Amino acid sequence: MASWMKAFYYDNVSNKLTDLVETTPAWKLVAGGSLLLVGGYYIFFKDRNSLPGPRGLPILGILPWLDKDLPHLDLSSYRKQYGDVLKAPIMTEDIILVSGENNIYDLYINKQNDFSNRDRGVRVTAILNGIEDISIMNDHQLFRDSKKMTLRSLKTYSEGMKKVEDISSEIIGEFLEYIQSTQSKPVDIDDKMKALFGNIIISMTLNRRIESSVMEKFVATYEKIFKIVLAPSTAILEVFPWLRSCGNKAYKMLVNCAKRRDNLIEPIVREAIDNFDPHDIKTTTDQLWHYMNQSNIDYDFKHLYGISSGLIIAGFITTSSTLYGLFPILMSHRHIEQKILQEIEHNIGFNRLPSLDDKANMPYTEATILEAHRYLSVVPFSLPHIAVRDSTIGGYNIKKGSQIWPNIWGLHHDETIWGDPENFRPERFLDDNGRVLTAEHRFRKW
Repeated sequence: MASWMKAFYYDNVSNKLTDLVETTPAWKLVAGGSLLLVGGYYIFFKDRNSLPGPRGLPILGILPWLDKDLPHLDLSSYRKQYGDVLKAPIMTEDIILVSGENNIYDLYINKQNDFSNRDRGVRVTAILNGIEDISIMNDHQLFRDSKKMTLRSLKTYSEGMKKVEDISSEIIGEFLEYIQSTQSKPVDIDDKMKALFGNIIISMTLNRRIESSVMEKFVATYEKIFKIVLAPSTAILEVFPWLRSCGNKAYKMLVNCAKRRDNLIEPIVREAIDNFDPHDIKTTTDQLWHYMNQSNIDYDFKHLYGISSGLIIAGFITTSSTLYGLFPILMSHRHIEQKILQEIEHNIGFNRLPSLDDKANMPYTEATILEAHRYLSVVPFSLPHIAVRDSTIGGYNIKKGSQIWPNIWGLHHDETIWGDPENFRPERFLDDNGRVLTAEHRFRKW
């Protein structure tokens, strides 16, 4: 009796499965089978590398639960549940999020050679447009040599800084004249502010200013690049890179924007090199080109342009973002604004623009800028690192090829370091005598 029932059961199930296959469209069978395979892979076979963290959904990971505007807050919140080193699946990539002062110090200092490679996705590659930018370069001799020369070149001020001050004063003066011309009427100063920041950064790098029309095009181009990079239609390329060859319009727009940016900036850098005088080095770019000519590595203009344009772009993005964030902070902290105005009135007055010589006499203003960098954390997660070899962080095994995100936002808002990180308090960067903390101080390292 039992064998008869079993045979009947299997025949019945077999007939239903046959009918299902025969009546179901082929694409639904393929899609359903694929989902089962992917789901099974994630459930049974995917290596969790002994790291704690949220599971997420197949393919999407934890992406559906991240705030599209403030994802760093959601990612940082996982730290409370899973600890300072955790694994979070985002799309098809397992991201290792590293938090905590000691862990990040290991990542950047003690074990920097273990995690010295960088991640270069589809969007980053498109933005670079063939540029050798050291910020996302993998660790090899060219990277180490370029990084060393860049850091040395950034310390080059000499006579060139006087011209930078003159250019900056001229640009700021024109902006103030525009503000006065509005006669207190409400105006949108967004584009003019960004053009001002961009021109000052370029003057620091190349010791010259560029035409307003070129600067406005540069700003507009980068505004467009930001929008395209963050759009879902380009984010999906990191999971399905082959889509860029299938008429992805957003990807084509990104490539065209990168080319447009280089068409604006490259001639300016090239002109600086055409006028290069090894006996009259005044700018960061001059000094960098001088070091390149002395190096054993065969550098060319492409390498110089990659580093110079990277400095310009990084400086423009961080400076404009920090100042834009600082303005509303000061409007909601009038007591801080009043202290800055008092310091300006006492040390500079209101009849001239400031100079670098005034910096030593403006400790509270400098402390406010340092606090703005901490409080705002313009780049919440530093550029993703890739493990060069098997290593460890925080007692956990990290496999070669793993992608690591240093949680800078978490570091800047860690109560064990700052005490009251949610408060904007410039005084934390001043010593008992009202002087700015030295660069060796624990707070200044981060």
